[in-house]
Amino acid sequence: MNLKNILKDATGEISNISSEVKELSQVHAQLLKVEAKECTDFIKLKVIAGVTLALIAFFLVCVLLTAGISALGIFLKDFMPKGLQPYSWHLIASGVSLLFLILIMICFSLLKKKPQESFFSHTKKELQNDKIWLQNLSKQKRKSS
Repeated sequence: MNLKNILKDATGEISNISSEVKELSQVHAQLLKVEAKECTDFIKLKVIAGVTLALIAFFLVCVLLTAGISALGIFLKDFMPKGLQPYSWHLIASGVSLLFLILIMICFSLLKKKPQESFFSHTKKELQNDKIWLQNLSKQKRKSS
């Protein structure tokens, strides 16, 4: 073999390898994009549940304070003149408080929820497979030289 043929073969081999690497990179980019979307969707759910939890907890405190004041008013109504006795609406406020408490528990359970599998597991697996493939390719190249 002369130098010209060796360079021609090497150039063709480099061209093949670079196109394979480019294709492999595109596949990895697509996989990374899909897994990143799954990750962001999970984080969005956590943020929405956290904000909802904070708002509902705030309203629960407001309703519980209102219910407590109302209950105190009912308890003290015997000590007030008949014309000043408040309407007994503490049961309604307590019902709303119970609804808020149920919503808080739902949001809290969503915040505690762990992902079903670790994020980017497919990408990690593919990168490990590529590492093995490249090692094998390198061994084959050394044997053929």
